[in-house]
Amino acid sequence: MFGMGKPRPVDEYEARGETERVYHAIRQTLRVTGVNLNFRTWAFFERFFPVMWDAIRPNAETRAFEEAGGVALRLATLHPDRVRRLCVMNAVCYDSWPIELMLQFGHSSVYRKASASTAMAGMKQALKQGFASTPSFAGAGGQPRSGRGRR
Repeated sequence: MFGMGKPRPVDEYEARGETERVYHAIRQTLRVTGVNLNFRTWAFFERFFPVMWDAIRPNAETRAFEEAGGVALRLATLHPDRVRRLCVMNAVCYDSWPIELMLQFGHSSVYRKASASTAMAGMKQALKQGFASTPSFAGAGGQPRSGRGRR
């Protein structure tokens, strides 16, 4: 990158000062237990990273940001002709998604306890259940998450 070589990700245990503050804010805002590789790589740029996070954070605190993964999943499932590729991580359609079942599928023990065919049958049933109704997301975008306040 412009003569600076390849940026080295900053591990969470190495973070100090502003980077440590931003890592904490990322975990709180996104409600995750760890900071993903994208953010850890951007943290290499010590002066840029806090400014970047401060610019991203207001968007990350909206309902639209939180629900975007679920909306993308619905779009891909209901209109596969419109979506050629999709990569979504840790996304759920909270309004009608069978949350307990999804939590079970997300647990690492399911891969040791269930065969691939059993897991696939369960996932198909969950998708059928989750996409049975399609709510309108009109007007939800950009609004702060209700009932949770800002972090």
